[in-house]
Amino acid sequence: MATLVFYLDEDTSMTHVLESGTTTLGRHPDSVIVLDCPSVSGHHALIELQEDGCYVSDQQSSNGTRVNGAVIEEAKLSDGDRVAFGDIQSVFYSCHQES
Repeated sequence: MATLVFYLDEDTSMTHVLESGTTTLGRHPDSVIVLDCPSVSGHHALIELQEDGCYVSDQQSSNGTRVNGAVIEEAKLSDGDRVAFGDIQSVFYSCHQES
């Protein structure tokens, strides 16, 4: 299964297994992945797991979404990509990756 591992602070991480279809990410409680951080917008990004790969798209967030340091509007993720939502750092692991 494809996963995102979030690094919330020095001692805390969170792993989220991505399901097929769209996963919403943001500070708002109606998001599938809720990141309670001031730099994360209420509806920050969408992650879409499709047959041909995993895509992340920024939802006009205040502090942006970055993949490997580059600000993106939309990007296809590869295994090991570092994805930042505001100040929250994460790493994407593709389906073939065992945790």
